[in-house]
Amino acid sequence: MADVRAKVLQYETFLNEVLKEDLRRCLEEREKVCSKLSELLQLRTIIERIQEVQKNEETFRTQVDLGCNFYVQAVVPDPSKVCVQVGLGFFVELTHEEALWFVGRREVVLEQDLKRLSEDSANIKAHIQMTLQVRGNARQKLSITLFLDLPSLCICKYRLVHTLVPSIGWNIWHLCILPSHIILSFLAQKLSIML
Repeated sequence: MADVRAKVLQYETFLNEVLKEDLRRCLEEREKVCSKLSELLQLRTIIERIQEVQKNEETFRTQVDLGCNFYVQAVVPDPSKVCVQVGLGFFVELTHEEALWFVGRREVVLEQDLKRLSEDSANIKAHIQMTLQVRGNARQKLSITLFLDLPSLCICKYRLVHTLVPSIGWNIWHLCILPSHIILSFLAQKLSIML
């Protein structure tokens, strides 16, 4: 009985400290990748918009956010190149075509990361479900062990069943092979119908 309790505790510890923490980290990382993909989509849209405007005009007028949603008018004298952050805080000046190529390649990498993280989170969720089932089976085994270890509880349950069975019309041997929660729920239903 002590090892069953230790196993239940071990499963609960594994579930709470390992699996749920892994799932939280995986979902946070997935959220970051989704945010980066959103930024790349926004960058692609801006570059395409600049290309459309550049065909008609030589300069480009825009509004720039200085912070705290405070915007100022800005004029870009040569909109043929844009600065793109390539990682680790580095920015590279690229033409529109180069920037779109970079965005496309970066999107492919991030989509692969997103797919991998989605699969990882699904696997972790499956492990959580499996651990919950194993823990439930261990708890059920523990309750059966407790039931078998306490003869006074068995006698009390037998007397309860024995006194109620004749009014329901069941044979006592049928009740002995059923799990206790099924017996009690059935008896509760029959008693409520009889009352």
